[in-house]
Amino acid sequence: MHSHGREAGFEAWVESRQGKKRLVTQKPGTETDPPYAQCFLETIDEAFAITVNKSEARHPHSDWQLQIYVDGRRLENFAWLKPSKTLMCDSIHTERDGRTYQSELLFTPLATTDDPTSVTLDAEKGKELGSIVITLERGTMVPSGFHRIPVTNIEPLIGDEKAKKMAYTVKSRELQAVPDVVTPTCHFIPCRNGGIFYKFVFNYRPRAVLVRMGLIDEPEPEIEPAPASALVVIAPRRKRKILHVVDLSDEESEDGEQDARRRIEVKKEKKQKRIEYLEEQLLKANERLRRQSGASTPIDLTVDDE
Repeated sequence: MHSHGREAGFEAWVESRQGKKRLVTQKPGTETDPPYAQCFLETIDEAFAITVNKSEARHPHSDWQLQIYVDGRRLENFAWLKPSKTLMCDSIHTERDGRTYQSELLFTPLATTDDPTSVTLDAEKGKELGSIVITLERGTMVPSGFHRIPVTNIEPLIGDEKAKKMAYTVKSRELQAVPDVVTPTCHFIPCRNGGIFYKFVFNYRPRAVLVRMGLIDEPEPEIEPAPASALVVIAPRRKRKILHVVDLSDEESEDGEQDARRRIEVKKEKKQKRIEYLEEQLLKANERLRRQSGASTPIDLTVDDE
């Protein structure tokens, strides 16, 4: 996003901290008093950095005091000295348990609660929620000695569950502990005119909100037609294996019946052969007795004597 009008020559943007990819902006604002530019910014799911660049021809003999506000909370005062063309804020210093940490900045969904006593986001703070504001003041930086590294603790905001929907805020995440040392500091003397020279306002929102606001069109997925010369290859269908469910109990019962019938038939055959054998032996015995007694009447051994 560029400055415009008499204050042209500055550019500010928000980018990913690792890949240095600039975040998408939508709908630049208009010039007001004091002059500023604003736009909507699409959030990302990784740490981000804030960068400001100036033209070499723009007030080459002036220093600048740069202040960054996130959700209305000031991060730090940055001394932007004459020789430097670019100033970047990709981390801040936070303090926990008496130790100082280098921490990165991330977008995060606003935590909400249905308990009114736990809500920390009031109506006044709610006006600044979802904004990154950069202000520039022209003047002179005068060395003022050495001081402890300034720290900025971003306290988490908690909103009313019924008031804010799909709202985002910024949180810090610790990267590493840093030694508690002193650093050179400067005292800023504004130029004679004083006041804010220029202001950049980034209103950050998740993509779903920007789509709902009509700032981003959500295109329907395009289906590319296949070229006429393309061959359509149809994969052969796999032959399905047909499995028959066999009731083994039925087969076993059928086999059992067949075996039983075979056993009965065998018994009948044996019995018939035995009867035929006995009849044959009976005829032979009658023949022998007739020859021995000379009787003409055969003896029927199958009849019991009374």
